[in-house]
Amino acid sequence: MPKLNPLPLVLLLALGVSAQGAPVKVTIPSLRSWTACVGNQTISSLPAQSACFGAKLKQANALVSQLLTELTKKNAKVGNLEKVTQPYWLKFRFNHCHAWGLGNEGGTLQEVNESGCLIEQTLRRAQELQAMLDSL
Repeated sequence: MPKLNPLPLVLLLALGVSAQGAPVKVTIPSLRSWTACVGNQTISSLPAQSACFGAKLKQANALVSQLLTELTKKNAKVGNLEKVTQPYWLKFRFNHCHAWGLGNEGGTLQEVNESGCLIEQTLRRAQELQAMLDSL
């Protein structure tokens, strides 16, 4: 028996569920907020840029985790289905961003492209989860 993609089920459930409680609104930074890691003159060394990228990605990942928790609190079925899809999304994000970096393989721009992509994709995921949370 073929495995079904749970994402369409999540969307259908989200459309049919009524909201209860106060809306949860999370502040999501700009998708391009990572550019401060390369545009800031005080962050001129590669190790400092790497640390900056790491910190921004950690913040974005925490935001996604928070939104997944809020979704589960608001509607356990929707939240749990999104948690099931999360490992697949993480694999997509890694491969997608690695592909972005391959254009500059071995160079310093590879890390910049991959890191920026990881942060942007994670913030996009946060926007999607926030929209789903808002629709419940």
